[in-house]
Amino acid sequence: VYQASTFIPQVSNPNTSWPLQQGIVFNTRVFGLAEESVVTSTYRDFNRFKLYFNDEALENGADTTFLYVYVTHLKSSQGADNEQLRLEMVEDFVAHLESMPSDAMVLLGGDFNLYDSAEPAYQLLLNESNPVVFLDPIDAPGEWHSSSYPFKHILTQSTRAKQIYNDGAGGGLDDRFDFVLTSASLFDSSMPINFVEDSYSAFGNNGDCYNGDILDCIPNNQVPDDVMHALYYMSDHLPVVLELETEINLAISPRAEPKPFEFQATFYQGKLEIHSTFRAPTLFKVELFSLQGKVLLNESVQASTGKTTITFNVSDLGSGCYVVRLSGEFGGSSKKVLWVE
Repeated sequence: VYQASTFIPQVSNPNTSWPLQQGIVFNTRVFGLAEESVVTSTYRDFNRFKLYFNDEALENGADTTFLYVYVTHLKSSQGADNEQLRLEMVEDFVAHLESMPSDAMVLLGGDFNLYDSAEPAYQLLLNESNPVVFLDPIDAPGEWHSSSYPFKHILTQSTRAKQIYNDGAGGGLDDRFDFVLTSASLFDSSMPINFVEDSYSAFGNNGDCYNGDILDCIPNNQVPDDVMHALYYMSDHLPVVLELETEINLAISPRAEPKPFEFQATFYQGKLEIHSTFRAPTLFKVELFSLQGKVLLNESVQASTGKTTITFNVSDLGSGCYVVRLSGEFGGSSKKVLWVE
């Protein structure tokens, strides 16, 4: 279902000791990739991807709707020279926009390495006279690198207080380096694609882990614990997420949904009991979640043939509504279970 773009080695500055490059992964049930190319700059490439929706109207020869996605990695580090390099990269990008329709629907994302909203590169990106006008969806200007910056839940780097595996950056979560800017057209309700208000976030950052590990954000977080650990180990940056909505009818053939695996789950005297029937010895996983997505139980179980009851001690929990999920070779199935003492 998912497909990656073609990897193209860096064109702008091929002899650099940091030949970083960007790509895209997309859902082929929703999008097709019409074009992919590189926009060169004084320091590093911008990667350009022209996506089209798998609109059912295409079957009748109608035009589709295009979404342009640009991905960049601006020059890192503080100092006037590095700010100038970031500005020069953005100047090259803005010049490229002359070739685009002014109402094009565009996303520009990546590691911008910006320390505050006064930096010339950021100001140029949001300049209203650009051929395509961009907006910062959360409109949260300020000195993002400063400890006095109030909106700490939008910071994205670093996920770690200390470097791990001798790679990546440490220093804790104290910078907003990662952005997704949207073209102003995505805020125009008459356009076929629209930005969903309040959907932009630094995924996993609940604002309680400033200058520390992202793992410090686990308490009171709607992101499951195992996902939080994956964010800590996979990268020294947090992903930035947002939602777009459209009324385009996709030409997707419905897939037959597998019959859910049948089981019963009950709470009784501080225990969670799972009841089911297996046709053969089966290894499966039992997970228990709060309604906020917090993982409360994650156990692998070997079941015998026939009727089986599995019991877990959950006496440290209390009355409430929980989600129980079983998964294995049979697929997966979930149930909401109410515990009343």
